[in-house]
Amino acid sequence: MTLATISTVRFRAGARIPEGADAGKVVDKLTSIYQKHGSLTPELVYEEGKRKTSPLYSFFEHDADRALQILNLDRARRVVSDIIIDVERDDGKIVPARAFMHINMPSEVEDDSSESIRSYVPIARVMADDDLRSNQVQRAWREFHVWRARWAFLGELDPLFKAAERIAKSG
Repeated sequence: MTLATISTVRFRAGARIPEGADAGKVVDKLTSIYQKHGSLTPELVYEEGKRKTSPLYSFFEHDADRALQILNLDRARRVVSDIIIDVERDDGKIVPARAFMHINMPSEVEDDSSESIRSYVPIARVMADDDLRSNQVQRAWREFHVWRARWAFLGELDPLFKAAERIAKSG
C-alpha cells in the first residue's frame, strides 16, 4: 500500500469553522483519538470536544437548549430531504429524486435588501421552471467539481473526471 504524503493541513473550503480554530491542532487531536482507540467515531470526537481545553471544544454547542434546537432543525431537514419520489424526465425515463429541493429563492418581501432565502421547493416546480431548473443543473456541476476535488487523490478515477470534462465542454 502506498501512503500519501501530506504537505499542508487546512479546513475544507466552505466549512463552518469556529473563529480561531487551528486545522493543525484539530488534525493532531483527531489523530491522537484514532491512535488511542483504533478508530475515529463521532462519539469519540464529541467526548473530546466536551473538554474546554480541547481544540475541538469550539466546534460544539455547549448550551443544552441551543443544542436541542440545532438537533431538531437537523431532523426537520432530514424529514424533508429523505422523501423520494419517481420523476419522469423529458426523455421519458423514470428516475428516483428527492421530492423537495433545497434551493435559493428570491425573498417574497419587497424591500431594498433583495436577499434570497434557502427554502425547500417541490421537485415538480423546479422541473417546470426554466430558471430554477437551470440553477439546479449549475449546482449539480458545482457539486460534481467538489466531489471530484474530494476524490482527486484516487488516480483510478481520472478517466471518469476526464469524461465529465468532455461532457461539460460539449454541453
